[in-house]
Amino acid sequence: PLAAAAAALTQPFQSRRPAPRRTMLWSCVLLLLSTHSAALSETRLLDQESLSELELAMRRKFGFERQSLSQSPPPSVVVPQLMVDLANRRAHRLHTVRSPDDLNFPGTIRSYHPSFLDVSEVLLTHHRHLKFDVHPLPPDEQLASVELRVFSETVDPAAGGNCSVLLQVFEVVSDASCSFQHQSHRLVSSKTIQPHHTGWHSFDLTAVAHKWLSNSSSNCGLFLLVTPSGEHVHSTEQVKLRVQANNFMSVKEWLRHYEPLLLVKSRDPNSPSDSSGGRPATVVRTRRSTSVRSAGGAAASRMDAIAGSPCRRYLLQIDFAQIGWENWVLAPAGYQSYMCVGACPFPLAQHINSTNHAVIQTIVNSFRPHVVGASCCVPTQLSGISLLSIGDNNIPQIKEYRDMVVQSCGCR
Repeated sequence: PLAAAAAALTQPFQSRRPAPRRTMLWSCVLLLLSTHSAALSETRLLDQESLSELELAMRRKFGFERQSLSQSPPPSVVVPQLMVDLANRRAHRLHTVRSPDDLNFPGTIRSYHPSFLDVSEVLLTHHRHLKFDVHPLPPDEQLASVELRVFSETVDPAAGGNCSVLLQVFEVVSDASCSFQHQSHRLVSSKTIQPHHTGWHSFDLTAVAHKWLSNSSSNCGLFLLVTPSGEHVHSTEQVKLRVQANNFMSVKEWLRHYEPLLLVKSRDPNSPSDSSGGRPATVVRTRRSTSVRSAGGAAASRMDAIAGSPCRRYLLQIDFAQIGWENWVLAPAGYQSYMCVGACPFPLAQHINSTNHAVIQTIVNSFRPHVVGASCCVPTQLSGISLLSIGDNNIPQIKEYRDMVVQSCGCR
């Protein structure tokens, strides 16, 4: 069964259809235990109760409270394409320099769609009242920043496409009931948008969000106003504030690609951003990373062969669909986890990353193999990856999971 699981995991990405249950669950076991070479030599079948306990432990480990890792998100949940693209880019980033931008932020990014639209605004294209129901952060996270993202697209010059527009973001200030009779607007940020720009614009709302999180009754929403610089009123249509009639795009697709978003970034204050566990994973195959891809009996033979070779890193390609996580992990589809396999014989070669303790243990093992076990081939350096999933309250989130990718192996 272990050989079959290894074969399933190391196959190229072919299908998003889940594998049979036994293979899927064995794959989950291998995913959790692949960093321990001892698990490669001795395994046993698990009963249903043990499998349930294993899945519960996995959900707790990954901080996922839904009933099952294979449970699909509600149909009403719309995952922004911006989040999907960002998760894929973070999974394949090659640099290691940390900076506060989306690509390298070493924490959790949650996206919120607006939940409020005044029906009296349906015919207006130049302003919109938005409200984001921002949920309190988990106890182990601190707010880092909050950004409003608004999309703009180049419009036809005949419709005023040569005119820039001014986009202003106001905080709606009112009483505890947010009644319209007592509303006023406080300018938070503004930006001039050039006529030929297509993409997302960011507005810092960190101070406003702090107020909302400390006192939810103060959250009466935002008011966005677009003003043309010239006389062409239609130039305001380049800023995507509301769903527009379009024969080529459904409402759900519009929401996924163009709807204004609130990005809430948080981090664990006890998790240093410069630790090895948080460094981005690479997808570049190194000289010491050898593939064990094959199928059926060939995979088992290959595993037997490499188990007796010196300790080194091998490719281990994880496909989330094959292990039944495609409904939880929305992006990326998979990643290179790598694994450490091999022997630590006496004398230990210089290229094998080993400790003094491992050297001594190997020497003693060579004289008394039945009393002292041999050193083990294990990961000596690990890095993290970012996964896009549906978190609590059905909020899309990109979260960095530490120690998911083997960077180097050694004898310990």
